Amino acid sequence: MVALFRAATQGRPYENRFILGAHRNKVQRVLKRDGNNASIISPIAFCGQSDYGVGGHHPNEVFQGRDGGSSRDTMDIVSPEKYLEEIFHTQIPITREMGIRVAAYNGVSLVLRAPLAPNVNDKGTAFGGSLYAVLVLAGWGLLHLKLKEEGIPGDVMIHECGVTYSLPVTDGWEARCSLPDDDGYARFVANLRAGGRGKIRLEVSIPRGDRIAVSFSGSYAAVIRTPSESVPSPPPTSPAG
Repeated sequence: MVALFRAATQGRPYENRFILGAHRNKVQRVLKRDGNNASIISPIAFCGQSDYGVGGHHPNEVFQGRDGGSSRDTMDIVSPEKYLEEIFHTQIPITREMGIRVAAYNGVSLVLRAPLAPNVNDKGTAFGGSLYAVLVLAGWGLLHLKLKEEGIPGDVMIHECGVTYSLPVTDGWEARCSLPDDDGYARFVANLRAGGRGKIRLEVSIPRGDRIAVSFSGSYAAVIRTPSESVPSPPPTSPAG
């Protein structure tokens, strides 16, 4: 699966079809349905169908900034995976101790990876709390990257969730999260832009072969952060020796 994500983000032409035709109409219907007459603020706020799916971007295209220049809000960096991993390890320090890595991101999906050794339980399998943490982080990380792409200075929080543990995880694992196929993401961003708050439900899974070992469904909330509400980032932690 990771190989497929890598193939999707390398060596393929990106078709810039932002807010075209029916997709613009869909966003406007979302705004109207939510009782707000606000117009679409930015032409990059919602995406049409691209080679990376509805809502998808080529990461290197987006992370260079909206006007081709540098922009802190849109992450003028080369690799969103490296950016997010640094966020995890410096701002959520336990993720470094858990060995969590960002394996792949293609604009609509995020894959996180974790090893068994630092997350093992008394039975020699992955600790349920560690599995849960990586599932929550997969959804959080996907939304964090998407808000950066949108240029929205928002804080993302888990609101409520449910987890089903179906199979033991006996070695390193991957957690995979994708944006919903319906208009949930468009509504989420529309609500954020119109009212400063939004909620979205994401599904995350940990596969084992052709079966799902752990499944997660969570509701995430986001709030637009004003400059006065910004909290300074903690200083970077030194890598474990």
